[in-house]
Amino acid sequence: MDLIENDFVIEEDLLKEIEDNWVQQHFDFDQRDLFIRTLHNREIKYYLETGFCTGSSSATVLATTKPEKAISVGLAFNNMEVAENLSEQYNFNLIVGDSTRVLNPEFMENEFPNGIDLYFVDGGHEGQVPLLDMMACVDHLNDDFLIIVDDYHSKVCPLPDVDEAVDFFIEHSGFKMQEITTETGKGMAFITQGESE
Repeated sequence: MDLIENDFVIEEDLLKEIEDNWVQQHFDFDQRDLFIRTLHNREIKYYLETGFCTGSSSATVLATTKPEKAISVGLAFNNMEVAENLSEQYNFNLIVGDSTRVLNPEFMENEFPNGIDLYFVDGGHEGQVPLLDMMACVDHLNDDFLIIVDDYHSKVCPLPDVDEAVDFFIEHSGFKMQEITTETGKGMAFITQGESE
């Protein structure tokens, strides 16, 4: 399973579009480029994210895929200026709240009646939060879905609860996972349909 098109040449216009809403912090340039190389050829109509923060991951996904609907759920510490810009430029909405409460069956049915194509999990990193965030989407995933979980086996910010949540989720979901580590040491899990090899 190789989801990343490493030899894809990223266009300067796309980088500029992302840069207009870019705030360097946790989501770095390596991740940005990895997302672009992974997503540029995928049909992403419906995008869900937990953990907006600076909005750099949202800016990357939105500029790369131009989804019909995108929602990010984040706690109170968000760059609201970037969120407003993204809402004006794309079909994007930031919901400020606790993902473990927001992402309930009613929310999923109302907001994603046509399913989810891409889900980026980068919200709470402790306790059951990462697992609950992943489990919230299972019944609403489209056939060619991609879940990306940030900080899985990350060398720069090891988060054991995220590691355990992903491992449990893969073991019990029957989905396939590819572990990714960027040159800067950021770890991620790319999860798709089918069983792990």
